Amino acid sequence: MQNIVLISPTRSIISSKNQIYNLENQSAGNQPNLLVVGSSETIRALSKKHSEWLAGIIDGNGNFDFRNNTLKSISIIMDHKDINVLYKIKNLLKSGTIRIKQKNKFIYQISNFNDMYFCVKSINGNIRLKVPIFIESCKFFNIQYIESSSTVPHHSNYLAGLIDTKGSIIYNYPDNRIEVNIELKYNDWSSKLDLSKVLPIPCSNIELIKKNQNKEKIYYSIKFSYNTVNSMLPIYEYIKLNRIHSQFKFFRVMQIKEFLEIRYLKDKPKDSIEYKRYENFIIKYITYMNENIPLPEYLKKK
Repeated sequence: MQNIVLISPTRSIISSKNQIYNLENQSAGNQPNLLVVGSSETIRALSKKHSEWLAGIIDGNGNFDFRNNTLKSISIIMDHKDINVLYKIKNLLKSGTIRIKQKNKFIYQISNFNDMYFCVKSINGNIRLKVPIFIESCKFFNIQYIESSSTVPHHSNYLAGLIDTKGSIIYNYPDNRIEVNIELKYNDWSSKLDLSKVLPIPCSNIELIKKNQNKEKIYYSIKFSYNTVNSMLPIYEYIKLNRIHSQFKFFRVMQIKEFLEIRYLKDKPKDSIEYKRYENFIIKYITYMNENIPLPEYLKKK
């Protein structure tokens, strides 16, 4: 006996012991099209870590395109320096397309019914920011929405997804440290986000930043910062275990360990071999995937 679960007014899922099919209603006289999504041996499934990471990506840069109460597509836009993130998603979901969106921007998109269903199902229980539109997506697929705790658990891969999308890894010359900042649109959901448990140390600073305003409203973002010397090694160790897939950001985080070993060289005489080592490290750090960027004043030759 097969069970039929209604998914939308025009589609349903027919499940049996070993296979799952998508049944799409067609015009009179046509036979229904049965598409095998998977079997008990081959059906797609994401690991817990991959589901957490993908949820962080979706919360950061994801978009659910609803038109006429129908989910048309799920998309993610990334900078060209972060394009590896999109290829990782495509590999995980085993579907979708990647194309140029605009100069230096790429978009990953899925619009197939089964692929979107799989994506929504996989990240259910891990969405913390795009909650209203995600609930609407769950209703569209007749999936029971699972609420996620606003507190991100210890070493959850969700933080890696946020860093891949909304994170910046910068070198702070005056304070001689490498910082990680995550900036999000401020709303009811981001205001509740709690990153205090993910790492052994909480965020060093959380602040509201005024972005712009019109006659009716002022718009803010909220920034979570790991910007102390003591936060550098925990960030490094976290990313070693919870890989980010932006090549640009991963490179910068992986420089932290060497930087901790040489940061004291900043105070050496400017014409010394020790300071030259420090200077070369900073130039490598700043110019990686930024070859044409002008060097800051403190690195320019006098």
